[in-house]
Amino acid sequence: MKAAALAAVLLFASGAPADAAGAWHGPVWASWYGPGYYGNRTACGQRYTRRIVGVATWLPLKCGTKVELRWRGHRVIAPVIDRMPRHSRPFDLSAHIACELLNGPRLQGVCWTRSGVTWRVVR
Repeated sequence: MKAAALAAVLLFASGAPADAAGAWHGPVWASWYGPGYYGNRTACGQRYTRRIVGVATWLPLKCGTKVELRWRGHRVIAPVIDRMPRHSRPFDLSAHIACELLNGPRLQGVCWTRSGVTWRVVR
């Protein structure tokens, strides 16, 4: 993909280019992926489990790039562990992030797609 077209895609998806480390982007939708993927290898070579902390993305971020996610007062820093097809949501959260780390104590174990997630690359 040509650089200008890629920049336009990133601006549409997140409000800013993905390579602007430290700058907050979003808000965006973030989905999650779970049971059908447990036990499989990620694109970055890890075994996907219910407890793994990581994100899948179609953004041009290398495996291992740390991304900080913020949602309703909750924050988590997670590495890029997988790739996904390009669609409107730039991130699929691992089940552990979506079901545990971004929930308050009353919602532990509840998983859903979230709107209003902001994110940034952490160096």
